[in-house]
Amino acid sequence: MIRTNKNMIDLLEKAKIKKEEVIKISTDNLSKIMSPNFKEVHDCIIIDMNNEIKVENVNFKRILSMFRDRTGYEASCNEIRINDYIDYSEEVAVLQLAEIIMDTWKYKLKTEYPQYRFCIILSFSEGYVTMRFHVIRENESSWLKADLDEYKDEAIMVQEF
Repeated sequence: MIRTNKNMIDLLEKAKIKKEEVIKISTDNLSKIMSPNFKEVHDCIIIDMNNEIKVENVNFKRILSMFRDRTGYEASCNEIRINDYIDYSEEVAVLQLAEIIMDTWKYKLKTEYPQYRFCIILSFSEGYVTMRFHVIRENESSWLKADLDEYKDEAIMVQEF
């Protein structure tokens, strides 16, 4: 299921009429954001870009005291700002790339962790595209407000699967 707010609908409409833009990105950076390493840490799925996380070194009690729950921890840790991995490009082109990355993450998460349901959040604000995700948990509230149109200053797309 995909949900968007009105700001994202407007941005996607603008993207439809734009021609394809060229995005300059190194293959290393493309690989990092397109198919990052995911690691399971205390029933949380975390992006581990450089394959450095060691579960035994994670102080999970401290983490829960900082983030209140697993959803908050994942949503905070699993944030990638797409613009940080590419050379400057037109904002609609960055959004189009982010949609492709979102689909890739969906496939990879479903394949590697079929026992979980996920929420991927794509947001656009002030020219920057940010992606993050978290596991959907019945016993924890959503990381986002239910009404996405309450976010007036950013365009948001949410994909749950």
